Amino acid sequence: MVLRIIQVGLGGWGRNWAKNVVTQNKDVELVAGVDTVPEMIAIAQKELTIERYFPSLDEALTAVAADAVLITASLEGHVPSALTALDAGKHVLLEKPFAPTLADAQRVVAKAEEHKRVLMISQNYRYYPATKAVQKLIQGSRLGPVGSVNLNFRRYANMPPHGGSAHHRLWEPLLVDMSIHHFDLMRMLLGKEPLKIMCQTWNPPWSNFVEAAEGSALITFEDGAVVTYSGSWVSTAPRTN
Repeated sequence: MVLRIIQVGLGGWGRNWAKNVVTQNKDVELVAGVDTVPEMIAIAQKELTIERYFPSLDEALTAVAADAVLITASLEGHVPSALTALDAGKHVLLEKPFAPTLADAQRVVAKAEEHKRVLMISQNYRYYPATKAVQKLIQGSRLGPVGSVNLNFRRYANMPPHGGSAHHRLWEPLLVDMSIHHFDLMRMLLGKEPLKIMCQTWNPPWSNFVEAAEGSALITFEDGAVVTYSGSWVSTAPRTN
């Protein structure tokens, strides 16, 4: 049985999903694309093979038969799109970051439970072969117990002018757009839950991000393992992989 999907959000990342994930999977069919920005629909029509496009999810749901909704829109569109899809009885796959606030996230989870539909958040880092191999080594105690972990993330994503891209205007861009992957991997690899965290973020003078592009955290996990974490979107030091 082929799963019919409506995709919401056809910006650069959304089109990447459509070209390299959705249309490459024989078990799904992309039946419609949605974007509130006419320019994004115009670009998608040139690059993608979707037959039908709509300026709103409500219009797409009315016009097209679908089983699920994939949301690759920017953060402000996540919660409204997810609630609309769930109220229409559709399953939802939602790109990270899930929601702007914990209360918003809880609202969407409650709606999925109310309608007995699947709500899933994309966290692709968990499925990398290297990640699985490290998880097996750690949790199989091949190397002994873990006492401490040091993790650094460095990128220089600072080229557009100040606030010149949607990425640069994100709320807490390091934590919300990247560190959530790292925090999730800590839990996966250690097989433990965090008990305590101290965290500080800041924006250096040369940053073109509106909010904090750098941060550090000290996280204590069950059994006492401590993770020292630092990350930056504007680091000029050697880039991490």
